[in-house]
Amino acid sequence: MSIKRSALALFLILAAGFAASAANMPNPATATPEPATSSLADKGTPLDRIVAVVNDGVILQSELDRQTQLIKQQLAQHNTTLPSDDVLRHQVLDHMITTQLELQAAKNKGIQVSDDTVNQTLAQIAQQNGFTLDEMPAKLAAQGLSYDEFRDQIRTQLIERQIRQHAVDDHVFVSPAEIDQYLAQQAQQGHGDTQYHLYQILLTLPQQPTPEQVQKVKAKADEIYKKLQGGADFSSTAVAVSNGQEALHGGDLGWLRGSELPASLADAILSMQPGTISQPIRDANGYHIVKLADKRSEHHVVVTQTHARHILIRTNLLVSDEDAKKHLEKIRGEIEHGASFADLAKKYSNDPGSATEGGDLGWLNPGQVVPKFQQVMDKLKVNEISEPFQTQFGWHIVQVLGRRQQDQTEDVKRRQAYSAIHTRKLREQTEQWLRTLRDQAYISIRLNGDAGSDADE
Repeated sequence: MSIKRSALALFLILAAGFAASAANMPNPATATPEPATSSLADKGTPLDRIVAVVNDGVILQSELDRQTQLIKQQLAQHNTTLPSDDVLRHQVLDHMITTQLELQAAKNKGIQVSDDTVNQTLAQIAQQNGFTLDEMPAKLAAQGLSYDEFRDQIRTQLIERQIRQHAVDDHVFVSPAEIDQYLAQQAQQGHGDTQYHLYQILLTLPQQPTPEQVQKVKAKADEIYKKLQGGADFSSTAVAVSNGQEALHGGDLGWLRGSELPASLADAILSMQPGTISQPIRDANGYHIVKLADKRSEHHVVVTQTHARHILIRTNLLVSDEDAKKHLEKIRGEIEHGASFADLAKKYSNDPGSATEGGDLGWLNPGQVVPKFQQVMDKLKVNEISEPFQTQFGWHIVQVLGRRQQDQTEDVKRRQAYSAIHTRKLREQTEQWLRTLRDQAYISIRLNGDAGSDADE
């Protein structure tokens, strides 16, 4: 059974990480292959060579070959028709260049990821996929993947997340007024409860394109649109030509709510029917061609809320697990014999947030507390007090004071609207940031191995 994608999106080996780790990034002054020795030349052994120079870093043919092979394996698993080897190689190299630019930006900011952080992430991925970290090398090998390479890819993705957070995420804000405006707009258009499954082909433009550059990209977009209308497969075409971050996943943007739709594309998408493809749409990033694969409606959200209170005893050098448990057993006995739960919580509980309120946690939504606490609380009847139990915070007893059904549709909509608007802004600003990195970089592509035919950016 293949390893599934992590909920943290850290297992997307091929979506974001297409270069060697920063620690192994070669220097162009020293990475140029040495002339072949006579023995190697006589045997016809191929030597590694530089296929791209990215500022003061390089990408080697061996790295490109390996990443291209991984992409082929992934696309084959998703039954996506592969473009020609030459087209696929150019697309993979383009993503490797972007990754190296991000790693260089992270290095300039002093961003590093420790081995402990990598290990914790790998352990999370293993747990989410139902096996242990010790079993991961064998699981990866069964899929033709190297554990060391996978570990490097995870480190690269963690670094990319940190530099993107520093450069983009921390500067994206969503105001309450924006949430109100989007909810009102969605309700007015009748799309407030609708989600859209989208695919995209993006042809980027420089930050300040010349009329000639705009015309060239527009002509290419028109040509692609004509081929799609003629029956060309959208995902395969995205793999071959798109400059978007999701290109090597067939252009799949996933399910987006109405407020997540890019502002420049929203009008076109809202008027589309599933299975249709938009004409090229121009915005600040370039020309987009969008396919609406499907759409669906959301429903009312009704949850069971629990009103609970608890007493927490934390362990430390002076209070052992046994001491904490016995203390809570004594407190529970006092409550059973008529003592006030609230008074004892104020006196003994180590939870500063609830102790002053007599241990009262208020009305809790499912998932609002840690899983062990939720599990124990859910089994209690109203007014019943639990036996002492342990979580990562210490030892607890909990009492359920009441339960109710609560329609949280509006609250959920606001939270979803915030997330949707933030996601849209983040996607747009990330595209702009990546484009700026490329515009300011020295990039020389040497896929043909001929310095005289370099494609410099």
